[in-house]
Amino acid sequence: MNTTVLFSIFLLLGLITAYPITDTSSDTVIDLFINGDCFDGIGPFSGNFPILGAPRSTYSVRSYFAIFLDFAGDCTDDDETGTDDNIPSLEDASVPTIAPYFANWEVQSDITDSSVITHTLQTGASPLDGLVGMVSQEWFRVTYEDTTFEEARRRDDPRVNTVQQITMTDRTKSVTCFIYPDEVESGSKPGGGLSWDTGDDRDGLSGDKFARVGFSDGDGTFFELAESGTDAVRSLDGVQDGAPAATTEGLLEGLYCFDVTNAVVTPLEVFSCGEVCDDNLSCTVDTCVDGECVFTPSNDLCDDGFSCTTNVCNPNDGESDADGCVFTPVDSNCDDTFSC
Repeated sequence: MNTTVLFSIFLLLGLITAYPITDTSSDTVIDLFINGDCFDGIGPFSGNFPILGAPRSTYSVRSYFAIFLDFAGDCTDDDETGTDDNIPSLEDASVPTIAPYFANWEVQSDITDSSVITHTLQTGASPLDGLVGMVSQEWFRVTYEDTTFEEARRRDDPRVNTVQQITMTDRTKSVTCFIYPDEVESGSKPGGGLSWDTGDDRDGLSGDKFARVGFSDGDGTFFELAESGTDAVRSLDGVQDGAPAATTEGLLEGLYCFDVTNAVVTPLEVFSCGEVCDDNLSCTVDTCVDGECVFTPSNDLCDDGFSCTTNVCNPNDGESDADGCVFTPVDSNCDDTFSC
């Protein structure tokens, strides 16, 4: 299991109440301004990645912080994508879209000196597997850190937002999580991780439009959080700072996860175990079932790299290693092809 042990301890002690963004130190930094407001064609995925009702093969990142799935073409053309900056609802998106915070972000590198925009596509377990109860085969992450809105510099407005999106799959089921860190994880900002929810475009297109949060299959089926398109969207990080309170319940404060396998998106149930389930053994699948932590051994999570051993997850075996794995030599698995 790959959730952070230290975080589990802090949660149990009540020292923090919100979920922080996951580590992005190894992710690729992108400059959407240089890349024409969109980072295109990230992938391909190595296997079946079902999202919003269809197997997806690639994704691209849009400057308004939308993620387009299987997108091909000129992603700077709003008319082609159907997701321009004046969109009244994600229902109008004409391509499959994941929208952690669809708003008027400023991505010019010469303006947003503190802004860092990153992405990564990985195989194997995701950082959130233990929380959502799956063993991921593949996952991707997009993060906007300390990024402001368009025309903020002209208005001398210092507010910045930090938002992270992680989508993961076990090749049968796919889950997307949105993370909105509070003022502790985002650097003790008075307004929290989400400080702005509208922004002035230089052409005045979306200054009065609140950020949208949700999903669209690009064919009229969509899902938006109750706060989407309202001032309450700024409270998704758990910090109101003058905005109406958010009513959507997350798994933890600032952490919202959804089953996005099909076009009909399903929010995951509120985290009910009272702790992050983690037995500190990497060969078990750690889940929260009916309010209790369940740790299920998985032999597939044990591998010593040798073809002549059997690999078994059995933490109760006295010969198991620190991960709960037992590796037993099998002579019959060895053959040098010499009969003598």
